[in-house]
Amino acid sequence: MEPRIRERFAGNREDFTPILFTLPAINAFFMNHHIVLIGAGSLWGPLCIMDFCARKTFDGSTIVLVDIHAERLHWAAAYARRIAAQAGRKLCITTETDLSRALPGASHVLVAVAVGGDLFWRQDVRLPQRHGVYQSVGDTVGPGGFFRGWRHMKFYEGLLPLMGKYCPDALLINLANPMNILCRFVERTSPIRCIGLCHGVEDSRRILAEDEAFEPADVNILAAGNNHFLFALDIRLQGRDGLEMIRGKSDEFWRRHGVLADFWRRFDTFTINYDRHPAEFVPFYLTEQNGWGEKLGVPREPREFQWREEVDPLQRLKALAQDPAEIEIRRTTEPVADLIELASGVRDGVLHLNIPNANAIPGVPACGNVEIPVHFEGGEMAPMADLKLPGGVRFWVSRTCEVQELVVDAFLSRKRRDAIVALGADALVNDYEKAERIFDALYAAQKDYLPELRDA
Repeated sequence: MEPRIRERFAGNREDFTPILFTLPAINAFFMNHHIVLIGAGSLWGPLCIMDFCARKTFDGSTIVLVDIHAERLHWAAAYARRIAAQAGRKLCITTETDLSRALPGASHVLVAVAVGGDLFWRQDVRLPQRHGVYQSVGDTVGPGGFFRGWRHMKFYEGLLPLMGKYCPDALLINLANPMNILCRFVERTSPIRCIGLCHGVEDSRRILAEDEAFEPADVNILAAGNNHFLFALDIRLQGRDGLEMIRGKSDEFWRRHGVLADFWRRFDTFTINYDRHPAEFVPFYLTEQNGWGEKLGVPREPREFQWREEVDPLQRLKALAQDPAEIEIRRTTEPVADLIELASGVRDGVLHLNIPNANAIPGVPACGNVEIPVHFEGGEMAPMADLKLPGGVRFWVSRTCEVQELVVDAFLSRKRRDAIVALGADALVNDYEKAERIFDALYAAQKDYLPELRDA
């Protein structure tokens, strides 16, 4: 860690921002991890498996792959066993469709589900378009974040009691979206320890390396905010001040990143993630005047829709498992294996995690779930403190926390009235009558996967 960054963590244990749980007990599982991956047939399954196989520290571990799609699960396991054998890893890889059989003995439970799949994702994005609400991703905020959040909280209502019964000491690692809403739901309803992980900071390393002579690994970033909407506090480029490098970026770079450019111009702060994510957190980018984002280089709807039409996920898994060519065993940019190693005391380091704010970001609700840098030393974690954001962006981060709290409130109350309040407060909707129309349309389309309303 850079000396000037280390200073931000310096001091006695009392100086660190408090967190609602600690992780030293996980050390007992080192070299004998029992990892349950729920949603193994998803995009994240092969990436997590690759990372486990690329590191010797996971030798001797058990990996239980779980998915409701039996054929996807079969091919995910075939791929996992193939690369484990190629890498010479001593992993016990099993499959399960029943959580009550998968969870006993788990040290870590990874959740990478997408309830309703691509069909519901398209509904989340395209039904609101009829009411003038466009979403460039539709999985974190906006109507898409709301309904994905409700579907996934319903899934968690079934998972959390099972974890309490079969693996109460396991660490729950959430990879599913909407990240902060789901982590906040776990915090409010269960004693299970939960951490959310995202690769947004890694994406920003690649963004900053565009058209440059250095590699993404040469960039060190500390940032804070909401998941998919956080802001750089410190950027180091090979030990030097990275902000000077950003100021020298070409006009072509800023044309490609219209949303990042506007935040930089207005707040003198660099926004993390590709433009399509932060564009959804404020009301002034995805507008008709901006071509619903296209004039800023942001797509009208998720690019994944086209990719999934071109490449079927099941066929992709089959190809990975059956390709006769040797697979390159390498570490990915996904932080799951990093977190398990850091929490197990294998090494020390800093990782951005989605955890309770607990006043780490001054002026942002203390109860809000936020993404901040956390320092690990000897398997213990200490969140970075005094993460001061510029007033303009702090307002939007705080508003997002408040709206996400309303989304969880509404799910727990099971009341349509509360749901309309939460959806209408969202920056992209920002209208209660519009919220009523969108909520009723999406609820009718997805009601079998949503909680039953008490005031319908």
